[in-house]
Amino acid sequence: MNTALNGHTKNSPPNKMNEAHWNGSRVYFFDRSNKTIYGTVVDSNTREGTRLLVIRTEAGECISLPAAGVTLISDGSAPP
Repeated sequence: MNTALNGHTKNSPPNKMNEAHWNGSRVYFFDRSNKTIYGTVVDSNTREGTRLLVIRTEAGECISLPAAGVTLISDGSAPP
């Protein structure tokens, strides 16, 4: 059995390249009322196999969401 260390097992070291990929990325997600919220990823980490992103929204709030719940804006523009 592997022992978890900072969200990673001893046999699978953290993937820093993957974490760096998210940092600084523009993303969007939908809030409870189905409003599109835009933001920038300021940090990311993995906990129990789930990539968590810390996002600073355009309104200035910082929130944490699983990466699976956000959409990456690849060209810097808003989605259609």
